Amino acid sequence: MISNKVVAIMALAMMLVSGCTGVIDEPIDTPDVTLPSDWSTVVSRTVNNPQLSGFADCQTLEESLKQSIAEEYRTQILQAAEEVYYYGGFWMDDTAEMAMDGATAGASNGQTRSASPPREEGKDFSGTNNQEEGVDEADFVKTDGYFIYFLNGNRLEILGVPDFGTITYESNFTIEGTPQAMMLDGDRLVVISTVSPWSVPADSPLRAELGWTDGYQGWRTEGLTKFTVLDITNRSDPVIGKELFLEGYYMTAREVNATVRTVTHTWLNIPGVQSWLNLPSGYWNLDYDDPRRVDIRHKVAYQTIMENQEVLDSLTLEEILPRVYERQDGVLTVHQMSDGECADFVAPSDGFNRGFTSI
Repeated sequence: MISNKVVAIMALAMMLVSGCTGVIDEPIDTPDVTLPSDWSTVVSRTVNNPQLSGFADCQTLEESLKQSIAEEYRTQILQAAEEVYYYGGFWMDDTAEMAMDGATAGASNGQTRSASPPREEGKDFSGTNNQEEGVDEADFVKTDGYFIYFLNGNRLEILGVPDFGTITYESNFTIEGTPQAMMLDGDRLVVISTVSPWSVPADSPLRAELGWTDGYQGWRTEGLTKFTVLDITNRSDPVIGKELFLEGYYMTAREVNATVRTVTHTWLNIPGVQSWLNLPSGYWNLDYDDPRRVDIRHKVAYQTIMENQEVLDSLTLEEILPRVYERQDGVLTVHQMSDGECADFVAPSDGFNRGFTSI
């Protein structure tokens, strides 16, 4: 009987102890900040003016770009604080051209285009589907009447047509990345391909330029558009003359009078800037309707906005603009798009966005 009473008392004691421990709150590491009254104010915006406006100088461009990036992340952080989520992007325009020069002459032996008799497109052979006279559109098959060029997987294949009805196999050339299209101008061929930064060899100087420094593991951009300029004077042995890598994704291209113009779009990654909330572990132990959850989210959101601004203030304009990388004879040259006092950049007056459309 006494034994049963002892067991009952011990069981009751355990229940009481358990109940007491359940009401002990785990300390929550909440940011020690005071929220300004207007910290979460969102200005109502409407798109009334699609007009593109230029920038007086690079400093004005930098201020505008950083303001747009900060506002984009601020909007996403505020939505995260209210448990509403949004995904968006920034765009600007910049102009760049690529001349089809710098091609190195290949060996003289092997198949070359015959000078006599000349073959005329539209009369002796059919060309590719160009819409405007004198404008060569990028395509995966090209012909000049003497040779047929086509992209097969990651290879450029060249076939000869010495006589009508006769086809000879001349050569093939492996293209870096995933070939998309090409353009032909006499004895020069430009092949456009997309390249992932992950596929760039570890010992390549290009790989070092594509990554962020200061310990961040990541790339400036997720994709590159590559232009490989080939000298095909000797169709049996194409030779690389120049390689250009543009940060961004290929959209379209045209060639006029030996000059290639292309349109790409890119969205740069910026390390240290975040659009999410790093909430303390104790936050998740609170009941869903606990008002402290809202207070914690708001303070973490405000702190994150301030930290993002500090990161942006520490960055240079060159770090948040797309780049062009030129490789010739094994030497890599980095071209900054901020050259020329940033006169080629334009943006819509009502735009808040941070993608770049480059021409």
